[in-house]
Amino acid sequence: MLNRYHVAYGADRLGFLSYYRSKGVVAHAYEPLARGALASSAACASIGARHNKSAAQVAMRWLAQSRAVEMAILTHSTSEAHLVQDVQVFSSSWQL
Repeated sequence: MLNRYHVAYGADRLGFLSYYRSKGVVAHAYEPLARGALASSAACASIGARHNKSAAQVAMRWLAQSRAVEMAILTHSTSEAHLVQDVQVFSSSWQL
């Protein structure tokens, strides 16, 4: 089952993560950047500036650090540089 899930929705939008866990279902986060809106988010950019990261990396790191640790995060890009940044989200070198 797929639902949009990203930082703008909060920790457990409509309780779907809790429901999935109770049924043993691993959620998949697609559109983790809200169709690109979070890549230009002022709030994410501000946080990213403090960590030398992009707004997109902040939004994706939020997913990786959220309560949804069992979640698969699906992303894609036509830019090799953006794909490299996506992988760097999982680096242990920074915390939000």
